[in-house]
Amino acid sequence: MTCVVSSVLAAALACALTTEAQAQPYAIDWSTIDGGGGTVQGGSYSLSGTIGQPDASAPLAGPTYTFTGGFWPGVGAVSTACNPADLAEPFGTLDLSDISIFVTAFQALEPAADLAPPSGVFDLADITVFVTAFLAGCP
Repeated sequence: MTCVVSSVLAAALACALTTEAQAQPYAIDWSTIDGGGGTVQGGSYSLSGTIGQPDASAPLAGPTYTFTGGFWPGVGAVSTACNPADLAEPFGTLDLSDISIFVTAFQALEPAADLAPPSGVFDLADITVFVTAFLAGCP
């Protein structure tokens, strides 16, 4: 009888000392497979490839180059921006989209709004270049 009471007492004590398991909240972590790929050339042929999709964002544009994230953006397309203020499609037309992209880029200190020297400084000179180009219009 002592053995049974001891076992029951031990089991009850063990149950009393254990903590209740708590459910963990659900979470989906963000991850991407970025980079990779490249181009191989031989003779008059070239082969390019990537895996995954880089993080896409609004285009980053400067006076000479435009960088667009996404899965092979603009393959075969050629930007025909008429001037530094022509930041949004349709290129060759200056409209509210170009102003919106410039203002957003300027506030975020993105290269698309860095239109005047010195490079990396966002100031009134950048705004002046944008406004002057915008008012000049597209040919």
